[in-house]
Amino acid sequence: MSLDALRGSRAAAVGLLLCLSLHAQGITWSNTLKGALDAARAKNTVVFIAIVMPGERGSDAMLERHYLAPEVVELSHKTINVKLEVGPSGTPPEDERIVRERWLKAAPDALLAAPNHLFVKPGEPGSDGELISSFAYEVGAGRLEWAFVDALKKVQPEFTWELSERARAPETLLYGETANDGTQPAPTPDEVKAAIKELKAGGWDFQKRLQNYRTVLSSDDPEALRFGQQEMRSLPGGFRRVGLMTVGTVSPKAWHGFAEGFLEDREPEMREEASRTLEQLAEPKAQKALRKQFTAEDDEKVRGRLLRAMVASAPGDKTVVKDVEKVLTKDKSAPMRVQAAMAAASLEDRATAQRLLKLGLADGAGNVRTAAAYGVAARRDADLKAALAEVKQKERDLEVSQWLSTAIEVLDGGDLRKFEPFLTQVVGDRTRAQAAKELRDAMDRRGRGRDGGNADPGKDGKGADGGKGSDGGKR
Repeated sequence: MSLDALRGSRAAAVGLLLCLSLHAQGITWSNTLKGALDAARAKNTVVFIAIVMPGERGSDAMLERHYLAPEVVELSHKTINVKLEVGPSGTPPEDERIVRERWLKAAPDALLAAPNHLFVKPGEPGSDGELISSFAYEVGAGRLEWAFVDALKKVQPEFTWELSERARAPETLLYGETANDGTQPAPTPDEVKAAIKELKAGGWDFQKRLQNYRTVLSSDDPEALRFGQQEMRSLPGGFRRVGLMTVGTVSPKAWHGFAEGFLEDREPEMREEASRTLEQLAEPKAQKALRKQFTAEDDEKVRGRLLRAMVASAPGDKTVVKDVEKVLTKDKSAPMRVQAAMAAASLEDRATAQRLLKLGLADGAGNVRTAAAYGVAARRDADLKAALAEVKQKERDLEVSQWLSTAIEVLDGGDLRKFEPFLTQVVGDRTRAQAAKELRDAMDRRGRGRDGGNADPGKDGKGADGGKGSDGGKR
């Protein structure tokens, strides 16, 4: 090897090591919000604000994995970044107070959505700046990448970046506003111990017991996992469904094993709820149990949820992609094809998702075409805008045509939430607000039964259903 070639090889190696070192370090965070705004103003760039709640499952996933993705770290070098760690209510630090007032429009003691992400244009000195966009809750590296590029182009129209194949918009993306659904902080170890102690002692205060169960289910402490799973499985079917709903809402990913235990329950409602829970947890380790049940499942509604859960748990898995395509192209049931179109929207590989969504747009059933249109809108895939327009031009179903128009509006910067009526009434999805209300209603029903002497969440295992119905047993 010549001397010049050797020097070039060494330089390349040093460059690679430097790049790997930067990625390993993750995002560089500014010390203060004011400093970040000043720096962004000087560089004509945006401020990325990450609101996280350590101990909460989505926040931990962002901190431990998604923020460390190479493309995210590289893009973060082009922005100025601020991390706000929020927790139990109290007087917030100054930077948090400013963010609450200026962009979140939240009271000092209000629970904040976490994780949450804001892109802010700093504006002139002394101004409040301009909120460009926000997106709440856990999102993968591909969605972070898309959001960074989208925000940077709003400030630097000349900015260029070749999106990776997994890049797509966050479903919760909002322009000029933020989500206001609060996230409960993770319980402390002492709170978990106290809750377990009180539950073991028994008692007749139903609401207090529910509060203690929620505390236990919100922790990944080994004792909380052992005790909580044992307690939940000993309760009547109605209480176990409430338990599954709670796990889907607040539990760390370590609770996936609890939900897996109900995938083979004799009651389809419980199997469906378990599938929903695993879709929310999005834990790759659940894939084996999900696939096993998907192969054996004979209830259409449950099978559709299992397919969605498999994609949420392993969006890049080639076998899962084949499952989605098989259902979308060969299943005779339109409702199943609707779920397959919804699942296709969440696939990691952009080319594959585009191909399957185009198939959905050409489906003979209007609801499937609408689901595919939603998928294009959710991904905010501008490459498919022409396909949407072409389908709309030929569409004879007025309602589907309106949904196609809505999808095009979203691609032009519109609000994806306009699809909520279709998602809730046709697809069977729950919004976060609906899920919270359904959980509260289920608890209230159990509470009224308990007060009437018919439902006991205690150790005798009998309740409003007389101990019958779902018992976690296999079919």
